[in-house]
Amino acid sequence: MRLSSVRQGLYRWARSLNSTIAENPGKTAVVLTGVKAGSADAVVQWTEGRCNGTLPWDWRRTALFTAFGAGYQGGAQYLIFNRVLDGLWPGITAGMAVRKVVAVNFVCDPLFFFPAFYTLKELADPRIEILPTLANPAAVISKALSKYREHYFQDWKNSWSFWLPGHAISFGVMPAHLRFPWMATVSFGYCCMLSCTRGHISEEVVLTGPGEEAALDLQREEEESWLDAPLQRKELVKLLRVHGVSRSNLDDHLDYHDL
Repeated sequence: MRLSSVRQGLYRWARSLNSTIAENPGKTAVVLTGVKAGSADAVVQWTEGRCNGTLPWDWRRTALFTAFGAGYQGGAQYLIFNRVLDGLWPGITAGMAVRKVVAVNFVCDPLFFFPAFYTLKELADPRIEILPTLANPAAVISKALSKYREHYFQDWKNSWSFWLPGHAISFGVMPAHLRFPWMATVSFGYCCMLSCTRGHISEEVVLTGPGEEAALDLQREEEESWLDAPLQRKELVKLLRVHGVSRSNLDDHLDYHDL
């Protein structure tokens, strides 16, 4: 009797939850994906030792993932997936599902998802001031896209490894109102990977305090001035060549025409 009562209670709770999600699919998508993305970054930062004082907690990074999850993965993708794609290819038949999977993985994500992510990442950089930066959005977007070009194919491969099979279920099995709860579950792991591979805004900012950047700049100047000493540069080149380093691979600071 007790087990039967528990099953009935769970069944009623599941039906009530399903009804609530069906009545508010857009709000559910925004809330779930925002909480999911922020939580995924928190887990990654915890594994990096940021909860025990080894490294400072990167609050901008957490805010970046939470905003990106709620704004793009919840809001924008809800409109794209549940309105635009379902309007173009309605239903969950195999043919319709394949069209939507291809459209998301090879059009929407490369053209919309990653540019939006890299742009938000630029805005989350603690070295910049938000309001002056927003006054020149073209410069921010240009810088973001230049970084995207450096990593685009690896980013695409990582995404495809999750979302080619994941969206086969999103569009081929799940009803529209349960699509985003399913995607939020899968993308928790994807956001963990994204936070690990693309979440770090600046290693120097993470590893140093605000007053230590001047010391880093001074250290760089000293290193560059050391390399500008002709005799020491020549000795360094000889040492590197002895160890098999080709001239084309020597440090860019070295001026070969003076040697």
